Amino acid sequence: MMPLSSGKISNSILWLCMIVTAIIFAFFYFSGTAEAPGSDTPAPKQTSLLLNWVNIVLLLSLCVLLIFSLYRFYRKFKEDPRGAWRSLTLFSSLILLLIFTYFLGSNAPVDIPGYDGKENTPAWLKLTDMWLYSIYVLMGVTALAVLAGIIWSYFKKK
Repeated sequence: MMPLSSGKISNSILWLCMIVTAIIFAFFYFSGTAEAPGSDTPAPKQTSLLLNWVNIVLLLSLCVLLIFSLYRFYRKFKEDPRGAWRSLTLFSSLILLLIFTYFLGSNAPVDIPGYDGKENTPAWLKLTDMWLYSIYVLMGVTALAVLAGIIWSYFKKK
């Protein structure tokens, strides 16, 4: 029996996550709607399933990122301690971005008709804004990186 490579394992996990995500999205979109308590607006029945899945994927991604960042730091620290500290720049930039966007977030309660949950508190609202602002920044950085890569490859050919 041939040993599995890390590429095959990660590819299998990626496909599994995409299949589960597609199934959950199908449940979300095709399971129908229900009247939200105290509201005239219908809401999809499987909203909590979708939100729970997003939270699970987010937490797993953050845990894997942290584990592999620490492992990479440890391996590089044995070879080149100075270079290892420089490799933490990207990870520390992400942490600084999260801290900065947390303080940008609003803590004003949101008036949501028919909502009686406990998450409309300043801490949860700032946390939600933090993730949204961080997503916007990272999407912008990704778009700029793609654009810079296209421009770089264009000039590199000449």
